[in-house]
Amino acid sequence: MDAWRSLRATAPTLITQFGARARRSGREPIGKCFAAENCGADSTRGTASSIPSGGVDHSEDSGTRTDVALMIRAHTLSLLAVVMLAAACAGARTPTAGTATSPSATAVADAQRRVLAARYLAIAMAGNRGLDRAFHGLDGPDHADLVAARADLHDAAATEHRFDRSLLAIVFPSAIEATAHAVVGVNEARAILTSKAAVSASLQQLRRYEQQLSAANEAVVQQVRILRTQLGLPPAETG
Repeated sequence: MDAWRSLRATAPTLITQFGARARRSGREPIGKCFAAENCGADSTRGTASSIPSGGVDHSEDSGTRTDVALMIRAHTLSLLAVVMLAAACAGARTPTAGTATSPSATAVADAQRRVLAARYLAIAMAGNRGLDRAFHGLDGPDHADLVAARADLHDAAATEHRFDRSLLAIVFPSAIEATAHAVVGVNEARAILTSKAAVSASLQQLRRYEQQLSAANEAVVQQVRILRTQLGLPPAETG
């Protein structure tokens, strides 16, 4: 903005100086020529009328050339000043590309991410505890008990649905929100599969879901890893 003000003050001075120089030489100031629509034609007619018949007035021709040189020089400098003024004004009003983020803005962003990370950890830890209980029974004492195994799977599906609802309740920035929705998408697919396994008619049928549940769990783990990275959290030990 200081450069713009300096150039704005300099341009009129350049034009005034050359106008004064022209007046000292007994010629018309350049500024008036710019104000007239046909100043070039008028000047030409004036020069032609001053040439005596039968000869050439070399002194007047020299003066005319001096007038033209002054006009061209002043015109060029004036245009240059206008261009510099426009460039300075544009530079003063247009934000510079790649401007560094202020420390205060960075601090606010970091603080917001820590808050979001803490909220995510609260629901993730609760979900993990619920899944641990369900699959501990399914892999242990309930492994050969169809009724107990089905109950464990129902609990696991309910835990997964609860986690998804809680995650969607958190307001994330747009980039992280997209990842959160991806986590919910794959986790809901796992919950639906878990619910199907929970209504198995036999232990053999239930076992056939194990490979599918393992693949669905891996998809959840991958999306959760991305979400935790965006929140500045270390990788989870379990899915």
